[in-house]
Amino acid sequence: PVWTSVDERVQLPFGKAGNALRDYDLCVSGAALQWVATHERRKLAALVPAAKVFARTSPDQKEIIVTTLKAAGRTCLMCGDGTNDVGALKQAQVGVAVLNRPGAPPGAGGRRAKKPIGLVEGVRRMKAIQQKRGLSPEQREEEMRKLQLLMGADASSGDVPVPKLGDASIAAPFTSKWASLMAIVDVVRMGRTTLCSTMQMYKILALNCLVSAYSLSVLYTRGVKLGDTQATVAGMLVAMCFLFISRAQPRDRLSKQRP
Repeated sequence: PVWTSVDERVQLPFGKAGNALRDYDLCVSGAALQWVATHERRKLAALVPAAKVFARTSPDQKEIIVTTLKAAGRTCLMCGDGTNDVGALKQAQVGVAVLNRPGAPPGAGGRRAKKPIGLVEGVRRMKAIQQKRGLSPEQREEEMRKLQLLMGADASSGDVPVPKLGDASIAAPFTSKWASLMAIVDVVRMGRTTLCSTMQMYKILALNCLVSAYSLSVLYTRGVKLGDTQATVAGMLVAMCFLFISRAQPRDRLSKQRP
């Protein structure tokens, strides 16, 4: 087997493509991956992390890709929309099921997707559109259609459909109701926020224990004890620290620096 460029002008032996990684991105088909897994199993650990694109892979081959990346020490996030992705979704550290729902999420096409609004807010905006003056019937209908799309409703019927969860939703811990992959960014943002909040809570808890142990030891050597009011105020201050952290929100954009 050889590596072949898109224009078929460059061909490299399979075992001597190390230097080509600086100039080319590797694309591996399912048949080629299966051949390597069968005949060159030792080279699979080096091939899978180096490849950029995997095309036309079967469910078993997708599972091989995820397990190989995990064995290499990588953290894997898998997206899937059907039964053929169930195995890989179960093997990945993070699985996101994508529902094949008609239409595109609000803000698609290069712009950031807007957050869906609730039923109460939707009804309020609907009344505001109906009472708004200076709108033609076509403009009013277009505003209502955008509002229904933002609420997650079908513009043709006006009803709020219940998404049908498939096998991928059962295997994955996260489910996106849109076919867009913007949910991946939200999962990473929320995950980083959760990690930072948890670490900060442990830091506050450890620092509070050290300060309390030192201050109480010094007061005990001098024969002084905290009163009920002082202990209550100190406990409330520590509780407020945890409350402020629990109100933290994720960043709108992902930072290059990981927490």
